Amino acid sequence: MYAFVCTFLYADYDDDSILPTPIKNNYKLPYSGPINKPQLIWKFKTSSSAIESIVTIDKNGTLYFGSNDNYVYALDSLTGNLIWKFKTKYDVKSSVIINKQGDLLFGSMDGYLYSLNKNGTLKWKYNAHSAISSTPNIDKENNIIFGDKKGYFHILDSDGDLIHKFRLTTSIKNTPIVDQNNNFYLGFERGIISFKKNGTINWHYKTRSAITSSLVLFNNTIFASSKDWKLYALSLNGKLQWTYQTAWYVTSSPVVGSDTIYLGSWDWSVHAISLVNGEGIWKTQPERSATMTYFAANMIVDENENIYAASRNDRIYCFDKRGKVLWHIVLKGEDVLGGISLHKNGTLIIPTSKGNIYAFKTKVTPN
Repeated sequence: MYAFVCTFLYADYDDDSILPTPIKNNYKLPYSGPINKPQLIWKFKTSSSAIESIVTIDKNGTLYFGSNDNYVYALDSLTGNLIWKFKTKYDVKSSVIINKQGDLLFGSMDGYLYSLNKNGTLKWKYNAHSAISSTPNIDKENNIIFGDKKGYFHILDSDGDLIHKFRLTTSIKNTPIVDQNNNFYLGFERGIISFKKNGTINWHYKTRSAITSSLVLFNNTIFASSKDWKLYALSLNGKLQWTYQTAWYVTSSPVVGSDTIYLGSWDWSVHAISLVNGEGIWKTQPERSATMTYFAANMIVDENENIYAASRNDRIYCFDKRGKVLWHIVLKGEDVLGGISLHKNGTLIIPTSKGNIYAFKTKVTPN
């Protein structure tokens, strides 16, 4: 049995986890998704612009997400009705996170990091002077941390005032993660870097290609998906523990289960890998088609260790923990670019490349 040691975030979301939705989705969730093929319960249309962010769910069930139509939206999770929307000056590729004060935090490609009140009004904004696609995070001191397109790393206090700013690399697109000693970790085009609050580099591990998804921290191990076709497991001091080889790019974050880590790849497969030694347990190839069934978006795993994964042939799959396909649904020409979210009532929340949010749930048949 593994001990969960990622005690680095405090937030307001839909359960008592210590992680907000976009980041806790990298770990097994404490509730169940649909085992049987679900039905559409509502659909919300933003515009024709893609949604690249992951939908965040707060403890009251309100959904928050950004869109490439420049807006951040808040929806009622039961009905899909619009509660409010907030306009920025450019695309919002960042997911929304919620700090312990209840502020909604996200970056925009207009170069600002925004803080909104729960009613959608602006609390403050910080000018990074560069586009922000990275989802922010919160460190052990309740500071806001994020990177920008020019490769600068920013640390702000909860009021949006700058504490530190330093350049790490040419561009930062991923979410930084933090350990319990407030060391920061980041994947980028040249590998994995660990550094301190003042910018001092702890170590740098080079990979053969870019890391385009956020790292995952579990049991004092850093897991990193890379476009060099590998999943890396590193100790907190940057020592390689093991690697797992796929047959093509890996562009989504892995998801930690009970004793297994799950990974989607462009090799048409979802992989189940031992957390202990990196040995493959199974991989599944549900179907090959002319449009290709590669898994590029972030997956989720529910409390029963069922895996929900979006492929790039318009399909959402549910696999059981042995890799068997339980069901799939077809979105007809729409891909998932960010990832799926799961409401605690069992509803799958799915954002798409054509600006739609879908809610799917198994309907209960009356006796």
